[in-house]
Amino acid sequence: MSKRRGVGGLVYLVFIGAGLIGFGGWMALAEIGAPVPDLERGWPAFQIWGGLAFWLGYLLNRRAFGLALPGTLAVLTGIFFLPFSFGVIDWSEMGQWWPVFPLILGLSFVAMWVAAGLRYWGLLIPAGIFVSAGLIALPITATPFGSVVEIVGWPVAILAVGATLTLIAMLVAVVRTIRLVAR
Repeated sequence: MSKRRGVGGLVYLVFIGAGLIGFGGWMALAEIGAPVPDLERGWPAFQIWGGLAFWLGYLLNRRAFGLALPGTLAVLTGIFFLPFSFGVIDWSEMGQWWPVFPLILGLSFVAMWVAAGLRYWGLLIPAGIFVSAGLIALPITATPFGSVVEIVGWPVAILAVGATLTLIAMLVAVVRTIRLVAR
């Protein structure tokens, strides 16, 4: 067991060392004028790399499934920030993309649940809340549906979402009742 732990520590050191070599190489290339992204654009790579370090920690010790949450959170937020940092999406548009944050958090809880071997079902409660919040808010903020919300107001939009969820639940109940009666 101690040999395995020692090897894991060495793998982790190699990963950290490789990251530092990559960062040093990046800085050296930038110093000599090579066409590499500057830190203003490339900073999400550090977030992604840090998240991968958490995932490596989990892969080296499967009992440390809690590392999957910050690892997934860091990787996904780093990926999310890449188009902003490279100017593909303007930072002024962040107001319409904010629902991605609760969505990422919810997916991070799902990743931790999967890393835990699908054993801790309680992790799906915050996962469901955050994923639902992101999936409900994203179409409101990032699509023309948001204009409808501005016109009719939040109370009407919330009533419409509530009525839709209630209708879906009622339809599921009817289908289940029909299946029970048909048996």
